[in-house]
Amino acid sequence: MKDRDAIPAIELKMQLHAAPAAAYRAVTSQTELRKWFAPRVIMSRNIVSQEHGIDVTMKQLKATANQMVRYRWIRDVDPVQDTVITFEISDKGAARSNTGEGILLTVSHDGWTDAAIRDRQAEIWSQAFVSLGALLKGKAFKPWWEESSHKSNVRHLKFPALVAAVDRMEKESKRRSEKKTLWKTIKRIVNNLEGAGEWYFLEEEQEIEFHVNDKRFMTIQKTGHITIYWKELEKIAGNHTADFINRLALEQGVDVHPARGSDRWSGLEIIPDALTQWFLDLIRHGKTRS
Repeated sequence: MKDRDAIPAIELKMQLHAAPAAAYRAVTSQTELRKWFAPRVIMSRNIVSQEHGIDVTMKQLKATANQMVRYRWIRDVDPVQDTVITFEISDKGAARSNTGEGILLTVSHDGWTDAAIRDRQAEIWSQAFVSLGALLKGKAFKPWWEESSHKSNVRHLKFPALVAAVDRMEKESKRRSEKKTLWKTIKRIVNNLEGAGEWYFLEEEQEIEFHVNDKRFMTIQKTGHITIYWKELEKIAGNHTADFINRLALEQGVDVHPARGSDRWSGLEIIPDALTQWFLDLIRHGKTRS
C-alpha cells in the first residue's frame, strides 16, 4: 500500500454547451447517475455498484447548487480505498447568453492508496465521462458498462486455460499472509467444479467468473475473494432459495445479506468441499425444475 499523496488524483475536464443546472442534476440525481455513472445507484443508502460484486459507499459531503458537489467514495473491500470525488461546474456564459462558452465541468477523484485500483477506476472514469458528455449534449449513447470494448475483455476458458489463469492470479496476488492456504482453497474449488459450468476470465478486472446456463453464480478475484450472486441463485433455486442460502450460511459459518444482491468473502473463510457440494446440489436442483 502506498501513501495517498504518492498516487496522483484522477482528473478530467470537459467544456460543452449545457446549462449548469443540467450538469448539476447529472452528477447528483440518482436517475441521471444511473444513465452514465453506474448501473446501480441507491442514493438513499449511499450505495453505488459500478462493477459486479463490488458495492461502493458514495456519501455527499458538500454541495452548492449548480456549482459543486463533493462525495466521499469508499471501496470497502480489500484493498480498501477511502477517497473523495469532486465535481465542479464553472459557468462560462451559459446562464447569461446562448452564445456563451457554456460550462467547464471538472472532476477530481483523489485519496488513493492502491495504484492498481486507482488505474482501474481511471479507466472507468474515462469511459463514463464520454457517456456524461453525450447525456449533456442530448445525444444517444450506450452506458460504458454496455460498450463492446468492455465486453470484449471477457474470455471463455477451457479447463487447462482456467488452471493457468488461476496460477497467474496467484503469482500476481499482492497478498502475502496465508497466501498458500488461500490459493489452495481457490484451486480446490475450481477443480471440484470442473465440468459443472462455464468459466470466464475478465482480464482487466483480473477475476474469473463461474456460469451455469448463462447465469453468473460466482466470481473469484485476484485478491482471493469469492463473490456469490443471490439474484442468479434465485433463478435456479426458485422457492427453495431461502433453504439454499440458510444452508450456505450454516455450513460455512458466514454472514449472508441476500438483500444486497451479493456477498463477498475471503477464500480463507471458505470450506471448499462444502461450498462446491452446495453448488453441485444447487445445479442439480435447477435441472429438476427445468
